[in-house]
Amino acid sequence: MYTDLEPGSFKLIAYRSLTELILRGSMFYAMKYFTLSTFAVFNNMAPFVTLLLAALILKESVTCFDYSNVLLGLSAICLITYGMTQGAAVSAADAKDPEKMAMVDQFSFFPFLAMIATPIMFGL
Repeated sequence: MYTDLEPGSFKLIAYRSLTELILRGSMFYAMKYFTLSTFAVFNNMAPFVTLLLAALILKESVTCFDYSNVLLGLSAICLITYGMTQGAAVSAADAKDPEKMAMVDQFSFFPFLAMIATPIMFGL
């Protein structure tokens, strides 16, 4: 269904589209260097970041119960994602095997920033 746009909404739609494009690009960039379980934990921190931003910027009344619910959910995500994977040491001989390299985080600064930016951009 197509409806007319209000005069000021085009800038908002363009801004939201640009941030979504940057968000998706940073997500795929970070997934290249980190395991899926590590990325899943950072990606699922978006509710916690949203709660913090609501308390700091919007001055919402956030109770301890709200924080505990979000942290409980985040800890459950950590248990599920890290509990199902086992850390495997990768030797130099195994470094060419894509399956072995997919099981190990390859820390790099810019992919780490991209991974950190993901929940922040979801929260905005």
